[in-house]
Amino acid sequence: METIFVVSHLNNFKISTRSNLHQIIRVGESANMLSECEEYKDNTLDNISQKNKFYCELTALYWIWKNINCDVIGLEHYRRYFIGTEPLVVNPNGKPELIYAISKDEINDILASSNDTMILPKPWIMKKTTVKDQFSSFHGRANYLLMEKCLVETYPNLREAFLDIMNSNRIYTCNMFICKTNLIHKYCEWLFPLLLKIENAMDLSLPANNRMIGYMSERLFNVWLLIQHPHIVEKDTIVFVGKENGLIKRMKRRIQARKMGY
Repeated sequence: METIFVVSHLNNFKISTRSNLHQIIRVGESANMLSECEEYKDNTLDNISQKNKFYCELTALYWIWKNINCDVIGLEHYRRYFIGTEPLVVNPNGKPELIYAISKDEINDILASSNDTMILPKPWIMKKTTVKDQFSSFHGRANYLLMEKCLVETYPNLREAFLDIMNSNRIYTCNMFICKTNLIHKYCEWLFPLLLKIENAMDLSLPANNRMIGYMSERLFNVWLLIQHPHIVEKDTIVFVGKENGLIKRMKRRIQARKMGY
């Protein structure tokens, strides 16, 4: 069985599709507000739903890892989808939108070649900076050093791999993937002990550290990819921006990034 979990923190987010491939998983406060009959919520069974403020979509990933038995697992966001041939109606901004998302047939064709194939969004290539400098500029050098320290303490032999990624200008972002379950279990077994170490060392009372562990995980995912060497198939994605205030915020961040040379 194949399931792509679409992470949403919104109570009114919906998906309409002819197949059962795409399934919503509610996270954080959204999961707390929904009825018990909701099929997928990150606050049931073995979960870390209370950490959603810091872990973002990773509370969904943890729940999937601990509680779901599928052959193939994917993770998308209510505003980000892999492009394909399956008609999908979503309402990321409160109104219905028809998109063409990746289908079961497309997934199985791609993953048939090996057990270590991963479908990932096309990478973010930074033209004038490095992963390290971009992260430090937007999220603080102290948090960069904390991430490095915790990784080296948890996996002492991975410092070189970490620096290789951080000194490069190319990373896979958004915590989006589709792959066979055995591969993502390996990733989760590697990732979550490291994130717990970071969490215990971080001052979570600071508003600036909201979502920080989620941001760090995007960079750490690339370290894992470097050491695991899965066969990667890159796919185009569709991304919905937010409503007016969110769009303005996004534009300001882009202007800031251009000024910094990103």
